Amino acid sequence: MPAYVVIDLKVTDPQQFGQYAKEAAEVLAQFGGRNVLVDLKPTVLEGPWQPNGLVIQEFPDAATVDRWYRSPGYQRLTELRRQTSEATMVVGASE
Repeated sequence: MPAYVVIDLKVTDPQQFGQYAKEAAEVLAQFGGRNVLVDLKPTVLEGPWQPNGLVIQEFPDAATVDRWYRSPGYQRLTELRRQTSEATMVVGASE
């Protein structure tokens, strides 16, 4: 069953973040993942959550999300992501 990573993203250094995004997309694809949605100005319809930006990624399953996130390829990019953005990431999967 597919699994989804939902990211509340605030880019603080757009120029450097672009490098992260390019490399992260390559690692994402290696694990069969894809960006379903990238919206840096989402509209809130209801509730207190005010995301800065919204990214939704799809993976084949939750185990693949775990392998992607813990992979050396992605882990080497996390410091660049943290230097150029603020993010909250959650994963959800169908049973």
